[in-house]
Amino acid sequence: MTVPGASGSSFSVARLLSDLPKERLIALETVWGLDQSSVGARIAALYRRMTDARLREEVMSRLPDATRLVFAILAKARKPLTPNEIGRALPFSDEDLDRSLTALEATGLAWRALVIGRDRSPGERRWFVPLEMCDRTTKGRPRAVRDGTSDGVEAATRPPEPRPLATPPRLVRASDVVAPAISALLRSIGDRPPPRSAVPAAALSYAEHCAIALGVLKRHHDEIVAGPRADAWRQAGPADQLRALARLWLVDGRSRQDVPEWVRSRLWDVLKTIDRSAWYDLSSVARRMAWRATAIGTNTGEATADKVGPDFGRPITRRHVDQAVEVLGWIGVITIGDDDRGRPIAIRVGEHGEFALT
Repeated sequence: MTVPGASGSSFSVARLLSDLPKERLIALETVWGLDQSSVGARIAALYRRMTDARLREEVMSRLPDATRLVFAILAKARKPLTPNEIGRALPFSDEDLDRSLTALEATGLAWRALVIGRDRSPGERRWFVPLEMCDRTTKGRPRAVRDGTSDGVEAATRPPEPRPLATPPRLVRASDVVAPAISALLRSIGDRPPPRSAVPAAALSYAEHCAIALGVLKRHHDEIVAGPRADAWRQAGPADQLRALARLWLVDGRSRQDVPEWVRSRLWDVLKTIDRSAWYDLSSVARRMAWRATAIGTNTGEATADKVGPDFGRPITRRHVDQAVEVLGWIGVITIGDDDRGRPIAIRVGEHGEFALT
C-alpha cells in the first residue's frame, strides 16, 4: 500500500481500506476472521474488527516475538519509519526485520508509505501503524500511556522468551581467556621482549585494562609492574577471578570494548534467567533485551519498573549485543557459537559463569 502523503486521514484505517483492491481485502478478511461479503460491507466489517482492541490483541498474539516488538516501535513513533530507523532501536538482522514487516503488512497492522523528496532515496519505504491501532490522541500521545489501558500494545510488549537450541552450534569460540592472560602478564613482568600469546590482540589488550583497573597491575612510568592486589589475584581460584572480572565489566566504562551500561545490565538480567546447561539463540536473547525499550502501557510489574527506570526507551543495536557478548565470552561468563562467517549466533553460560551470575 502506498500512501500519497502524511496527512492524518492518510494514516486512518478507513482511508487505507478504501484504497485496497478486492483481493487484498479478501486476504485481510481471512486474517481477521470474517466471512466474505459485498465490498461495502467488507470494508465496514474489517474496520470494526481491526480497530477492536481485543481482536487486535488476539491477532497480534499469533505473531512472533520479533514482529510484536517491531509493531511496538512503529506504534510509538510519531512519523513513518524506514527499516534503518527501526533497526537502530531493535537489535535485529535485516532478514528478521524484513520478515517482521512482511508479517505486519499481511495482517494490516503496519502499512508502507512511499516517501518522495530530495532528502529521500528513490523508492525508499517508510512504515507506520494506522492511527486507530496505536490509539493516539490529537497530541500524538498513546492513549495506553495516558490512561493506563493496555489494548493491543500489551500483546506487542509481552516479554519474549530466549529460545533454547535443539542442537549446539557447529563453531564454538575459545572463551575464558582474560583471567589466564592476566596471570601470564603477572608472570612476565620484567621480560624483554614479553612472551608471545595465542590470545587475540583485542582480548589481550582488554586483559591488561582489567588487570590495571583491578589493581593487579599498575603503570610505573613507561612500565607495567605488579599492583597492590597482585598477590590476591594469584591466590584466587578461577571462579573468584571470573566473578571479579564480571563485576568490573558491569560498571566499567573506560575500556575500548565498552558498550552502554543499559546494554550490559539488560544482557546480565537475561543471563540470570536462562538454563545454565542449554545453548540459546542469540537473536532471541537480543529480543528479550530490546523488549524493555518497548514495554509501554502494560500492567505487569516488570514493565512498570522498566517504564520508570533510567534506561527505559533507550535503543539497543545488534552491534551493541555482539560487542557485549564478545567481551563476556573473553571473560568466560558465556561461551559463544558462531555461524560460518564468524558472527555470533548462540550463547551458553560458561563453565564458571554461574558463579558470577548468582
